Amino acid sequence: MKENIEQMRKRHEGEIQVLQKGCLHGKVSEWVDWCWAPGHFSGKVRVCKRCGKVVKQDKGPGPVLQSPIDNPPGRLSEKELKAVTKALEGLK
Repeated sequence: MKENIEQMRKRHEGEIQVLQKGCLHGKVSEWVDWCWAPGHFSGKVRVCKRCGKVVKQDKGPGPVLQSPIDNPPGRLSEKELKAVTKALEGLK
């Protein structure tokens, strides 16, 4: 049976969390504008080039917002994260 969009999102969010937890953030972008939606400037950020995590943030004139990757809706519990990590290790 093919997975639906919610199952796919949950799987990929788990994979991203595993990637970000294990990343040393060695290569970071220059300061770039951060918009939570087109035209809604929220300052400048530096982003890890490997995992996409916002590692530094200049608050700027707008509200301080988290990256959707840092705080996704339906964030996985520790138990779910361990299950995803174990499943991903089995793919190697």
